[in-house]
Amino acid sequence: MPAQKVTVRRGDTLSATFKRAGFTAGESITILKVEHAKELKRIFPGDKLELQAQMDGKLARLSRKIDPTKTLLIKREQDK
Repeated sequence: MPAQKVTVRRGDTLSATFKRAGFTAGESITILKVEHAKELKRIFPGDKLELQAQMDGKLARLSRKIDPTKTLLIKREQDK
């Protein structure tokens, strides 16, 4: 599925941003448990997230540009 770009709005939480993009609050909670996801604990209006869903609608991939040289990329591992 194609990725969608979502811009954080004033007053948004990560959960609200995920819901607006069609994902569950549970998906945002799962993401925050990832070791390198600390960059997502503080989001600000204007921040841009790129979210991509799997065929079943669950989050497959998230990216967020942190600064001009650093991008956070989180991918769901496939079940084995």
